[in-house]
Amino acid sequence: MGPACQVCGNLKGVFRYYGAEVCGPCKIFFLRAVKNGDNYACTKGGDCEIKSELWTKVCRACRFRRCVEANMDATMVGNSRTRKKKIPPAEPTEQLSPCKVVELKNPYLEVQDLSMEVDLSPPASPGLPDLATVPSTSTTVISTREVSTKTVALKHGRRKRGRPSVADLFIASLNLSLDSVFLASAVGDVYKTFLKTDDHILIVSKLVELENKCYAEDSYFGLDELSANLDISLETAFHDPGKLCNRTPLAWGLVRNRLPSMLDMIKRLYGRMALLYIDWLRSIPELENIDGDDKMRLISYQLAKVSLITMFYHSYKTGSSGMAWSGGYHYAPSENMTGVGHEIDVFMNRLVAYGQEHIISAFRETDITIEEYCLLKMIAFWSGRISLSDSAEAVIKRTKRKYEELFVRHINDKHEDWPIEKRAARVDRLISLQSCFQNMSDFDNTYIQRMVLLDLAGFRSTLTYEVHVRD
Repeated sequence: MGPACQVCGNLKGVFRYYGAEVCGPCKIFFLRAVKNGDNYACTKGGDCEIKSELWTKVCRACRFRRCVEANMDATMVGNSRTRKKKIPPAEPTEQLSPCKVVELKNPYLEVQDLSMEVDLSPPASPGLPDLATVPSTSTTVISTREVSTKTVALKHGRRKRGRPSVADLFIASLNLSLDSVFLASAVGDVYKTFLKTDDHILIVSKLVELENKCYAEDSYFGLDELSANLDISLETAFHDPGKLCNRTPLAWGLVRNRLPSMLDMIKRLYGRMALLYIDWLRSIPELENIDGDDKMRLISYQLAKVSLITMFYHSYKTGSSGMAWSGGYHYAPSENMTGVGHEIDVFMNRLVAYGQEHIISAFRETDITIEEYCLLKMIAFWSGRISLSDSAEAVIKRTKRKYEELFVRHINDKHEDWPIEKRAARVDRLISLQSCFQNMSDFDNTYIQRMVLLDLAGFRSTLTYEVHVRD
């Protein structure tokens, strides 16, 4: 038996209409209400029962409210041109099997490049506790009703008290056209087609547009609503990023808070940066040419590198002496030397020092543009020391070459009045940062392995174990 209508519970003729799984009568009711601009009012407190056998008698206000709560999107009315497809019955989910301790990534990594004197190698341990016994890192789940209320309140500059009216819900429904982006979909999905073209100017412009869109500055979540659930697999997060973290605004330039310590915030900020990474990843069409296991290994391997490049670029743009995270948070190393003295802060101080000396200094020296940054980040994703199948490595080599050629072509086009030697020097200076990106990523991964194994700052979770520990 298929799923029931999310509005009235009807079991017959359930399809996906306007973003929700509903029956035909509820679809027609919603369509007419939207097209006619009806404004219903409930006379019984707004809690009327909605049943399929009582269609002609149910309260229209409550029925419309149920439509909105089911994520039916008013902006899709009249815009759907895709053939409807009946939703298959849901398959039972498999229980997560206990994780086993496996060989670490880079277990004997040298850290001399960062002048580290602290031994960051993972301690000997007979085994990790079953991840099923680790306390859950629960996320704050906001229902559609709450989202609708928040949207209306933001539009009118105030928060509504009590149950929102049907008119409010209707307005909120019109403002939720990006529901799919903020939940199961990712920001990068709509850019994939553009990145398949041979138009190098279009590709560069869309990479910049994607970068800005991923910052979620128009998010309906507030800055203080940041929460993350790291107890999901990387594959789940990649295919359903809404389960990972709230898509709060990154607000790079706000600099509203300088963190006295990373101890209390690092887990949530990690989740938000992982979501940003996935939003960006989902735009890359070449990933579709890599098989599942290889794809997840590549994505896992490059998470730290791409995230750090992003944070140090925005540290450069905002003039931060430390490291820009998300939501206006900046880590300031000079203020942490007399702080809690936790080893996480010692690690952060040295990571920041390396980034400031080798990465940000080069950004300042070259006055790097956002176009160059976007291309460098893409090249960095397709670079590194990871062993995959022959077919996957062929895709990686080909794609890396594509973006390196785009990078050179972009600089030649932008600085066509420069002597060829000057253009070549700029290309060489910026491309040479790839080795610094790799060193920084290796250092970060090595210490986060320790954090996961010792559960520092509550960092042991399904996602962090899979990304930083399991090979």
